[in-house]
Order: sequence, then C-alpha cells, then structure tokens
Amino acid sequence: IEIGWGYMHRDWDLIRKILLATDAALPGERLGERHFPGENTAILFEHVRILKESGYLEAAVSASKSGRGGGMFLIDRLTWDGHDLLAKMKSDAWWSKVKKTAADKGLTLTFDVIKTLALPAAKGLLGLDQD
Repeated sequence: IEIGWGYMHRDWDLIRKILLATDAALPGERLGERHFPGENTAILFEHVRILKESGYLEAAVSASKSGRGGGMFLIDRLTWDGHDLLAKMKSDAWWSKVKKTAADKGLTLTFDVIKTLALPAAKGLLGLDQD
C-alpha cells in the first residue's frame, strides 16, 4: 500500500482491532479515528480503506488531497464477510495460534491464509486434530 512516503505492510493486529471495535459499536454508531487513540492516522486510514475495498467493512473513506497518505473515514458496520473474518480472529488464543502456525510454516499472512489456517487452529484448540 502506498501512503505517500513509502510502502506500508498490513498490520494484522490493527486489522483485528478495527474489526473488533466495529463489532462492538452500538447500532448506528459510526467509528472514526477518535475510536482508535494512539494509532498512526495515515496507517489506520489505509487499513480501513483496504478492509472496505476487500468487502469486510462498510465505510465512507476520503483520501487526503496532500498526497502524503491518510484521509478521513467513518466505519458504518461489518459486512457478512467481515463478520466471518472476525470470527476467525476474535479469540485471543485462536488468533495467536493462527499467527504462530503461519510463522512456523513461513507463510505471509493474507486474508486467504487466515481463512485457511483458522480451521486447523480451531481443531487444535479443541483437541480435534488428534487421531
């Protein structure tokens, strides 16, 4: 993702934080940058934008005209796919297992890798991966 001054890598913990906050919002509440104190606003904006473009969030996004990255956003809600993705990331134990499995196998986390690893991680946590 280009943000004006260089390449930004996806921060999966930030993505999880955005999804969790959106899920926890009251019906009709729109989330903006004030709901994510301490986060770099340009990086936060880009993550909201990629989540929207990927179909995981419904949000209004308006890129900055300065060319330095960032912009304004208001998150409305998770989509069906957003709820499905969050279900795979919601549990701290499950999320840690998915990240560890990806790292152990030398995999770069992507939406597809998370979806693929989520089932075996869940089976492992439930003790279902033993024969």
